[in-house]
Amino acid sequence: MPLTEGIEEIVGDFTTVSILDAELSLTENFQSNMRRMQQQMSEVLDHASYSGVKVMHDITREQGSKQALYPYVFTGSIGLIKNQEMQGRISRYGISQTPQVFIDCQAMDSAEGLRINWDIRDGIFAPEVEAVMFHYFCEMLTALSKTPEAWLVAEWYRIPKAQEEVRQRVNHTECELPFCPLHKRVAQMASAFPQHLAVADGDGELSYEQMWKLVTFVAVRLQEHGIQKGDRVGILLPKGRYQVIAVLAVLSVGGIYVPLDEKQPINRIRLILKKAEVREIISDKKLGQGEFFVPVFDISGVIASDQTFSEVDVTAQDLAYIIFTSGSTGVPKGVEVTHGAADNTIQDINAKFQIQERDRILGLSRLNFDLSVYDMFGLLSMGGAVIYPTETGYLDALHWIELMERYQITIWNTVPALFQMLLDVMGETMGAQLRVILLSGDWIPVALGKRVRMSFPYAKLIGLGGATEGAIWSNYHIVTEYDDARSSIPYGKPLANQSYRVVDEQLLDCPDYVIGELCILGRGVAHGYCGEPEMTRAQFVCNEAGARMYRTGDYGYYERDGTIVFCGRRASQIKIHGHRIEIGEIEAVLSAHASVDQCKVMRSPLESNTLVAVVLSKEEFDEAALKHHIEEHLPEYMVPAYIMSMERFPLSQNGKIDQNALQEIVKERLGEAKVEEIVSESELETALLQIFEQHLAVSGLPLGGNVYDYGADSLVLARIISDVRGLLKKEKPDWELSFDGLLRQILNRPTVHQLYKFIHETWEEQALVTDQKESGNKRMGLFTLYGDQSEGIARVIFHAGLGTMNCFRYFIPELVKQQRGSVYGVTIQNMETYCRQSSETLVEELGREYAQTIVELGIREVQLIGYCMGGLIALETARELARTEVEIKDFLLVDSAPVFYDIGESIALELMFITNYFITVEDVYPEITNEELMGAIMYVFANSGNRLHEEDFEILAEASTYEAAYQFLEKLKKIPEEQRFGDYADTIARKANREVPAEMLLANFRLYIHSFQASRVDAEPYFGDIHFLQAAEPLDFIFTKPEDMKAYWTERVVGDICWTPVPGNHITCIEDERNAKIIAEHAG
Repeated sequence: MPLTEGIEEIVGDFTTVSILDAELSLTENFQSNMRRMQQQMSEVLDHASYSGVKVMHDITREQGSKQALYPYVFTGSIGLIKNQEMQGRISRYGISQTPQVFIDCQAMDSAEGLRINWDIRDGIFAPEVEAVMFHYFCEMLTALSKTPEAWLVAEWYRIPKAQEEVRQRVNHTECELPFCPLHKRVAQMASAFPQHLAVADGDGELSYEQMWKLVTFVAVRLQEHGIQKGDRVGILLPKGRYQVIAVLAVLSVGGIYVPLDEKQPINRIRLILKKAEVREIISDKKLGQGEFFVPVFDISGVIASDQTFSEVDVTAQDLAYIIFTSGSTGVPKGVEVTHGAADNTIQDINAKFQIQERDRILGLSRLNFDLSVYDMFGLLSMGGAVIYPTETGYLDALHWIELMERYQITIWNTVPALFQMLLDVMGETMGAQLRVILLSGDWIPVALGKRVRMSFPYAKLIGLGGATEGAIWSNYHIVTEYDDARSSIPYGKPLANQSYRVVDEQLLDCPDYVIGELCILGRGVAHGYCGEPEMTRAQFVCNEAGARMYRTGDYGYYERDGTIVFCGRRASQIKIHGHRIEIGEIEAVLSAHASVDQCKVMRSPLESNTLVAVVLSKEEFDEAALKHHIEEHLPEYMVPAYIMSMERFPLSQNGKIDQNALQEIVKERLGEAKVEEIVSESELETALLQIFEQHLAVSGLPLGGNVYDYGADSLVLARIISDVRGLLKKEKPDWELSFDGLLRQILNRPTVHQLYKFIHETWEEQALVTDQKESGNKRMGLFTLYGDQSEGIARVIFHAGLGTMNCFRYFIPELVKQQRGSVYGVTIQNMETYCRQSSETLVEELGREYAQTIVELGIREVQLIGYCMGGLIALETARELARTEVEIKDFLLVDSAPVFYDIGESIALELMFITNYFITVEDVYPEITNEELMGAIMYVFANSGNRLHEEDFEILAEASTYEAAYQFLEKLKKIPEEQRFGDYADTIARKANREVPAEMLLANFRLYIHSFQASRVDAEPYFGDIHFLQAAEPLDFIFTKPEDMKAYWTERVVGDICWTPVPGNHITCIEDERNAKIIAEHAG
């Protein structure tokens, strides 16, 4: 029955659209699949009254418009003409067009037989793809119409034969590369070239003979410690000679080395040690202090040895190293690589690019990044040399250039971003000696080839790819001028004894130009994941021929000539600055925090090299606490730059998180983030701003604006820092800030204003250790104007014991914004005079000098502000000003008190001092907790008549409760002072993101001691009113009791005292940004 009466009398287009889900089984023949599809189509047509258009509308409403895209249409009008003569005939001509789809396959009867047309939308497919597809389609139809057997095979699902032949040819890489264990090749070079340079670092140079004697010493000790073949040994050392010695020694005794990065959080290191079942750690005095629950072998005392160790037979199948990378489950995954796999890659690269004994490489990659495997064994297996930068010069391109010139570096091997930094700093410098440039780990910009040909005219630029699971690299491409016109640099073709497949979800080969997952086969494929059999089975699969194949999670496609083009990673993995990151690992760490209910981590929609975390919080959202939690468990490059909270995630109609909607919300909120209005504080800050604007090609860059939001990346920042260093050299020729320090600062706090503050504060601290005899300036203090207001009172802030304004870095800008008058900061400018002054009269002398300066500045009305020791100085200044015509309009003290007790110079005082830099003893030496040490110190204090001198600590020897603390303090005494302060400086850089040289830290400690002794002052009475802000929280190492502080000021102030509690402890009440704003409000 017709659906509409009279329909047979109407002329028009009565075609309908049905949605057909083609469920093909690749194990069945063509006939079985077509019968099942015919059955599906019959079922769909039974519901023709509910059209395919309506189905697409439903899908759009439920899953979004992208899921409702059905661009491939089959238009059928077969069987309308009954003619036996046409059976088996195919007509080749005809035309019909449907503009809404990609391909409309039209099949119909005609007088000549079956007519097939393809209507292909322009611009969707490359012309060569269209031609190959249609040719294969016609070939298939012809076979099916002529040969009944063609219906009974499954080969139609394979790629065209011509494409298969090309891939077989490019993947035919088998060649004979005789195996030799990694360390054996180096030992052979030590015999062949004993006097050749092997390794150079900041500590000097080692010949092969010298290096191998040190290797022998460590190998002997390892065997004495019971290390046997197959044992895992962790290596926790800074970049340099000791890393090489440790790796070679471990391999020489048959061990497996597990690189540990000193930049990683201690919790992550412990997790790796446990998962890898590490037997022993090779470290040094500085890095080996942590509680690793594994024996630590201190390599610092290594000496040349003529002893011999027991030789161990190592096969190609034996593991050489386990490198841990980001894991989706929240636990890092350890990639197990054999000697044979790594040796195959290294031999092939050396053969392809003629690496010889005269070659030298700059070793920039960290030990836990597998490029370091080639740095070491690629060169040392051929008699070449590895040149390491100093620890502070690791990211300083100027330092690289100096090493390249001194050692005539011929081989470069890094991620592209580091090489771009080199080019940016080089300028017009020609590098004639550099002949091989190996770049991998990230996209290679197309424009880089032309720059290389200009700067390094004799060098080959090679792009390499693969995975840690593929033994460093698995493919290569030599970049030439022909690549300048490409949209991207190709991935290339396989290395020796390795091959690639590009497959779909069912592991079938994808045709040319069709994107699929890249899979690596051959000798380079890793053994698997350490302690993860299920993950190993999922990622390391067998193909139809039974060969092991690693599914990389990278995507790409084959070009016609067998070249692979890389397209990117799967959604759960991303790469940032060359590091492969599993989003799931970050989400797992975040979810472990008590306040997080749910979370999602993504790449920022505005900044491609930045991560954003979105959390649903169970309690009040605290971004700082969450970021601190992440930093304790993940390396720096995995810490999200932004953490934002939501009440709920946007959901699709089927209840899943709507990823597109979430991206849009994040993009909007990042874009709406307010940039604080900051006024330039000096000509230097203005000059810095101009440098940033020039390189970013923007105008009106806010001083407080995140430079990444304005197009900054590693390339741009390298150029900026180079220009900044040039500017600073002109400003202060004798004071140099390191490239590494400046770069780390802008990476951690990416605003012009924060960079200026870092420079200003560093210079301020350097001024304290600079001999000022030439200036003839005998005054101890310096008044610095921060905010010049012609109207209002002068607001004078007095330094605390360290003599700088650093502790007021959040407080001062708040005062300036209030616009109540000029803001002055008083700092120590002449440390020599300051420290020469008797501690008994220092505060009195400072008060006299500072009062005189206030008068000389012409100030008539003043607000005095003093914190800590600064309150005592402010009091003396106020007493002196009482003799002048200057009127004290307001007097504010912030948690200020004298030292009531006799506390002399000691190790304990050092540990009190470092809290000023936001670290505690357990941050530096994890073997003891802050609470344990504080308990011991208070025990000494209480049992020594409220005094604390070095000799007083001997009573701990007889107190069993504090035996561990006593042994710890005794151990510290034996560590040279210079080394202790080096340890403190390193910890400050790591934990507090501040660059304070060890010598400056030691000078500040001398100043601190003098200030501490000077704070034992019994002040004369002051006639006037005071507003006292008292920290609400206690702090270890602060011996003053709140009641004693209150009594002191009550006895000496003849006037009203307004007592106000403020949040924070003695340090955080002023140095925490939020608390500083509260203090400023009270001051205003």
